[in-house]
Amino acid sequence: MDNPLKLVVDIILAIIIILLFPLFYIEQKQDVIIQTIVEMETEKLVQEVRRKGYINRNMYEDYLEILSVTGMLYDIELEHKHTSFEPEYRFRTEQEVIEEQNNTYKGTNEYHYRPISTDIPHIEDPIENSGELNTETNESILEGAIKTPADANHVHTDICYDGEKHFHNSSCDRTYHPVKKRTVKERNSSENHSGCGGTLHFYSYVNECTKCGAYFQYSQTTCSGNCDTFAYSSSGGCSCSGYYTYSCGKTEGRYYNGDTEVSPHCHLKVINITPTHPIQKVYISESFITTATVTYQDGSTDIILCNTNDTSDSVVSDKTVKLRYTDGTGATMSTSIVVTVIPRNKTCPNGHVYNMNSDNTDPGCPFCRGYLESLIISHPSSKRLTIYKGTTLQENDVILLATYMDGRKEYISTGYLDNLDKDYVGTQTVTLSYKGLYTTLQVITKRNIRLCSVCNRYYELYPDDTDPGCPYCEARTPIFTGRILEYDDKYYRADIFEKIYEGNGNYYFSHRDYLTMTVTNRKKEWGERYLGSIFGGIRDRCIHVVNGGYIREEIHKLR
Repeated sequence: MDNPLKLVVDIILAIIIILLFPLFYIEQKQDVIIQTIVEMETEKLVQEVRRKGYINRNMYEDYLEILSVTGMLYDIELEHKHTSFEPEYRFRTEQEVIEEQNNTYKGTNEYHYRPISTDIPHIEDPIENSGELNTETNESILEGAIKTPADANHVHTDICYDGEKHFHNSSCDRTYHPVKKRTVKERNSSENHSGCGGTLHFYSYVNECTKCGAYFQYSQTTCSGNCDTFAYSSSGGCSCSGYYTYSCGKTEGRYYNGDTEVSPHCHLKVINITPTHPIQKVYISESFITTATVTYQDGSTDIILCNTNDTSDSVVSDKTVKLRYTDGTGATMSTSIVVTVIPRNKTCPNGHVYNMNSDNTDPGCPFCRGYLESLIISHPSSKRLTIYKGTTLQENDVILLATYMDGRKEYISTGYLDNLDKDYVGTQTVTLSYKGLYTTLQVITKRNIRLCSVCNRYYELYPDDTDPGCPYCEARTPIFTGRILEYDDKYYRADIFEKIYEGNGNYYFSHRDYLTMTVTNRKKEWGERYLGSIFGGIRDRCIHVVNGGYIREEIHKLR
């Protein structure tokens, strides 16, 4: 032989095959018999459980005792599948609950518009019409004054003189002159004035000395009889008494202050005074017109200059100013004028006319200081605001920026007007007004909120502040979907054995529950496993039985 070792190996293998093949056949045959026994006993137990609706300790141990005669150890698995039917519930989202609450709200939420307006500030700084101001002066008036003459029909009376009218009486110095009998010729002659040697002309009630020019009066008795031929006659004729001549130095009928004769002063005595400008308007510190028209006693008129103690140093309206004038007789008369003193004015770059200070300094334009140039929203800067219902713009820190015409800026947090409807929930355009200007702000008003005492979360109330309930708590309550759910619960050997061996000894099934019972042998011994490794047909787990069915229903086998 070419290879003796190979021959030896072949002989050994032939001997092994001859010895092991019968063992393999016997093993296979035995597995078939045991498989049959396990199938029959398993089906028997399953059908009994399905019929009775339960399994207990005795039933199970009887089953184990029968299987033990096979000489094999088994792994037995029990599966109880219970089908449950119940309504399907689900949890709504919070938004779904809120939408449902809103859809069921029956209250109102209406926007009410109301107009608003504010007035431009009223600034008192009146500028008088310059056309009413004094355009003349005392000098110009006096320069053009025209004096009118005395009344042609004026007759001097006692009031025209400053003194008393003189009449000769016993208190005056006088000389008696006896009258001699004279002829008519003698009677019409003259004689010398004894006082100065001048000539006196008789039979004139008023005599004037041709030399001294003195006037005097003599008295003469009433003549009776025929005085044309003889002064005195024994047959009666003319009988005359003597006469007096006066040497008091005064002329009867003239006016005197003491011994001084005075002339009439009716052309100097003022009987009426009227201001030429009774109502005047002047700038501060300017002079009044103090001229007046006077009427004298003799009817003549003139324009004169009066005096006054009043000044125009301060602004005043309708002030009464007293004017005084002393005439040629020394008498003082007064009249009055009504004066309005106004400040000077200036026009600002914005076209406002305003008054200057009393010292002619510029106080600045009160109109530009009080009038607005612009009005804008300062806060919020986005010109959009979200607030809660029932609150005001002031409570939400809305601030306006007012710019005045003089450039001054003012932040306004209160004092402005607005037409916010604080009871309306939604978006509204709000108009704000301050000192005659307007601006707008878009406001989103949200519903008020409440803190849930259960979940400690805030939720919104209805627009009318009624409480819809906490949507977060309501979202945790399941609702029926309208569908019935079918699902399986599975219980295994441990659950069943717990009832059998630790409970009351019985494990109950429900109608239409499904029981599955699986039986497999445990691993063979090492020799059998070695034999199986040689002969592939010998499996490690050769017993495998599955049986089951619905409780109290037609039997179904699962192989």
